Amino acid sequence: MIYLVDKNKIDPRVYETNPKAFALFLLEKVKEKTVSQDIILIPSTPFFREVASILAVKMNLPLISDCTELWRENNLVAKKPSVDGKNFARYDLDPDKSYILLVKGMDGVQILKEEAFLVLDFDGYLEEVSNMVEAGSYKVGEIFKDKSGIKDIKEAEIIFSGGRGIMNIESFEALRKLAEKYDAAVGASRPMVDQGWAAWEEQVGQTGSFVHPKVYVAFGISGAVQHITGIEKSRNIIAINLNKESPIFRYSSHGAYADDNSIIRNMLNLIDKEKN
Repeated sequence: MIYLVDKNKIDPRVYETNPKAFALFLLEKVKEKTVSQDIILIPSTPFFREVASILAVKMNLPLISDCTELWRENNLVAKKPSVDGKNFARYDLDPDKSYILLVKGMDGVQILKEEAFLVLDFDGYLEEVSNMVEAGSYKVGEIFKDKSGIKDIKEAEIIFSGGRGIMNIESFEALRKLAEKYDAAVGASRPMVDQGWAAWEEQVGQTGSFVHPKVYVAFGISGAVQHITGIEKSRNIIAINLNKESPIFRYSSHGAYADDNSIIRNMLNLIDKEKN
């Protein structure tokens, strides 16, 4: 059976909830297996990537990310691009195993035009999680994410973004304060999101959002290909990094070999002094 998570048929309020809560709800929809092979197709977006990861662990299923095509020969075959986008990897799926596929561009998936599939229904999800909160099973913050203060990085003119060079959560919070001073949105590389210091809506790069601000300031970001892909349309890229060999300097219009943590705090201190 092919299961489809259709983002066009999901209430946008779902994205305001915790991906783990949604993954557990989705698990109830697909855990009863009736055939030898189940394929779960999930949109490749930041929210659903987190959902798919949790679901794969809970169901003990292989997860193939960023698929662009799925078709049938003798068995089902999936295709995904390489990081540089110049080559493709082919996956011949074992007919006796089930898989979770994160798909980019669901409309172009050939198998959905040729074979029957089941669109999963999530109409009761929001009511269920709200009831859990009211019953005291969960706190509001464990289900509904606090979105206050998060600017839309896809539309921002200025983005202050943090990466591995940010030493701790206190430094990342200092970056947030600095961004607020300049009315800038906060961005982050994948490790910052994995650490829980940044929200998935703030992730920039191939597995996050593609941005095009007038100014993109990268604090402690080395410049992996996946990240550069998401910022290459920025008008100006300013890189601050202690490592002179960081690839991001090749793509930046301005750069500084410096400790990004010190730069952030010094800028905050200078702003505070000017106010006083």
